[in-house]
Amino acid sequence: MSGHACLSCGGALKRVFSRRAGTHFWMCAGCGRAFADEGGQPAAMPLRGDPDPAVLCPVCGSAMCLVWGARNGNFWSCSRHPHCKGTREIEEAQP
Repeated sequence: MSGHACLSCGGALKRVFSRRAGTHFWMCAGCGRAFADEGGQPAAMPLRGDPDPAVLCPVCGSAMCLVWGARNGNFWSCSRHPHCKGTREIEEAQP
């Protein structure tokens, strides 16, 4: 293991290579949260936020999570991902 602890749950973080994105990221063995890789160290903020019950998925109706630093900018993703692929632009979710 890396010796790094998850900021959300304290679980062990493992550095993983994403073939799809062509970059590394950090994955928590405890809660499953993903963190960006900043110079070989885990970023302070997770790549995906907690589910927000005020923003609902257009596909299944579940709460959505804010995703930061994505290749195409920030967006909302279904909290049931990967089982549901629902997404929304941030502007769509604002009242």
